[in-house]
Amino acid sequence: MGCQKTFECERCKYSAIVSGAADAGEECCTDTILCIDCRELYDVVSAEGRSVKGEMDFVEVPVVCPKFKEHRWRLWIFPDACPKCGGLMKQTVGIVMLWD
Repeated sequence: MGCQKTFECERCKYSAIVSGAADAGEECCTDTILCIDCRELYDVVSAEGRSVKGEMDFVEVPVVCPKFKEHRWRLWIFPDACPKCGGLMKQTVGIVMLWD
């Protein structure tokens, strides 16, 4: 079961609800990315589960910005910099949402 948390920048107060690293549910895996062009954090699907003879097998899928697939991005793993100002992001709330 995957989970998302709230992260906030101490300097500019930008906040995002994301996993903050690689995460997985029963049918997909996600990564948190920083879109360099949008200057936003997103959780994106990085692998999808496929049932093979009753067992789940994960197949990698291309990671892209959810707004524009041509955008440049990089993995974002907490603790990491704010996409807006480069300040320190901190986790402000525990688990906000569980997903599967």
